[in-house]
Amino acid sequence: MSNALQNYFMIDGTASTTWGIWINGDGVWKGSEPDIESVSIPGRNGDLTLSNNRWHNSEVYYRCFIPALFKGRFSSFRATLLSKVGYFRLEDTYNPNKFRKARISGGLDISSIEWANDTGSFTVRFDCMPQRFLTSGETYETIASSGDTIVNQTLYDALPNIRTKGYGTITFTNGSYTCSITIGSNSFTYFLYTSCEEMDCRKSDYTNRNSYLTLNSGSFPKLPPGTTTITYDNTFTDVAIKPLWWTL
Repeated sequence: MSNALQNYFMIDGTASTTWGIWINGDGVWKGSEPDIESVSIPGRNGDLTLSNNRWHNSEVYYRCFIPALFKGRFSSFRATLLSKVGYFRLEDTYNPNKFRKARISGGLDISSIEWANDTGSFTVRFDCMPQRFLTSGETYETIASSGDTIVNQTLYDALPNIRTKGYGTITFTNGSYTCSITIGSNSFTYFLYTSCEEMDCRKSDYTNRNSYLTLNSGSFPKLPPGTTTITYDNTFTDVAIKPLWWTL
């Protein structure tokens, strides 16, 4: 367990070392599988591959070790973990500057306990969304002038959050890709937050404002790999993008 005593995971920012838990990384490297279908056509050799343009959830598991005070620490950790509802933030020291959205999967499998020394090991499993989000994409970047650019250095389309004050049309252009949305009205003096992943527009207090959002191109904007130019009407007094970069 010597390697385990160098690594840990974090749940919503709380390190597993809070409960005296250290880990090894056997189960952190499996990637997500693409959602594809194979179609066989009579008289034609081979199968056609149809992509649904998405990836499946994947399982991440940690083999955990508590070197002392196992009974109390394990019970406290189990109670905290099982109190989580839905997805939560999962990070570990094997993948610095990245995080997943995870939820508990199954029980906690205790593999060994030494009652005399009050030490023990167990396995915890998480069902994770396919993306490994980059912490570098969690900060809003101000688009100071219409025509400024933002660069996606990953291989995957990012679905950003858009923060605006004012009203008008914002257009995203990357090569042949163009998408525009109209947000707000001339009476708005507060920030609106548009989530392209959640397909939602709201105020900072989560009051719904979807009625003030128009998808001119029929979809929410994305940030494809490479350079995207962002243009907007001068009736906006603030435009900022939280890119939410991710990889697999």
